[in-house]
Amino acid sequence: MSGGLTPAIDQILNGSQPDFDALGNPINRSLHLQIDTKDGQYGNNNSLGLNVGFNGYGGAVQNVGFSLYDIDRSDKLARLNNFSPWQDRVKVVGYKGTTVVNALFSNLGQNVANLGNGVLQGTGSSDNEKDDTGNVWVHQ
Repeated sequence: MSGGLTPAIDQILNGSQPDFDALGNPINRSLHLQIDTKDGQYGNNNSLGLNVGFNGYGGAVQNVGFSLYDIDRSDKLARLNNFSPWQDRVKVVGYKGTTVVNALFSNLGQNVANLGNGVLQGTGSSDNEKDDTGNVWVHQ
């Protein structure tokens, strides 16, 4: 995906969670962030950042948690067909003022490795829609 198609709120990256309810209404939407490193729009950095703030609440927030979906890497078939190999690496850092608050990770999918210091990395290919092997629950 390139050309400004993300960020988007959609049902593309939600693991095995259903896209629609029984009446056909969209549910389980997620914030979809994706870059195409081949088009050069990010130079040699090949990364993007997301900052979420809880300003104006009058104090620290508690019990913050969210799911990350589809942390993975290109599969062997893609590499054999001369697609550029890629591997997702995510770093999660929290702050309370200027103090770092370390995130906790649980329910790591089988294709996600916790490298320490808030860094997660994809170790195998995961399906965006059919499994939870690239998912993780992030909380404090």
